Amino acid sequence: MLEADEVWSFVSRSHTKVWLWIALSREIREVVAYACGDRSEKTCQILWDRIPPAYKKALVFTDYWNWSWVYT
Repeated sequence: MLEADEVWSFVSRSHTKVWLWIALSREIREVVAYACGDRSEKTCQILWDRIPPAYKKALVFTDYWNWSWVYT
């Protein structure tokens, strides 16, 4: 099972927000992929592309982010 989430932080200035996206293996409790960027589908796709193929067959849990477009 994978758990996917994103967090944000400011870089240099308070109006420069950067999102860190992570994919975490719940079984081994390790980050298996990450991406930095904005909160768009483009950054989500970068994260998805970095996830190892074996994990792409797993269940993916998010905080209600719609990943249905990834499978098309």
